[in-house]
Amino acid sequence: MQRMILVPVEQYNRMIESYDKAMKELHEVREQLKAMKNQDEDVTQELKLYEVMDKHGCDRDVAELLLRDQEETTGSGVAISQQEERNT
Repeated sequence: MQRMILVPVEQYNRMIESYDKAMKELHEVREQLKAMKNQDEDVTQELKLYEVMDKHGCDRDVAELLLRDQEETTGSGVAISQQEERNT
């Protein structure tokens, strides 16, 4: 057995407007969240660079190369180990 509820057209239109507004706000919040995650990743990358620069006494360009090499070698730290050997 099915039941029906009749809603006046004006009330239905308000419901649709509210739904559309909520969906738009949800989309905006998702975009803001995505931007915040990207910023967080950028800050994390900067912190990694500074840690490498401090640890190895190198400039930013060398630190970027070391991190890139480390990421390409699946995080094994080979490039940074080689840099440590050169510094000693």
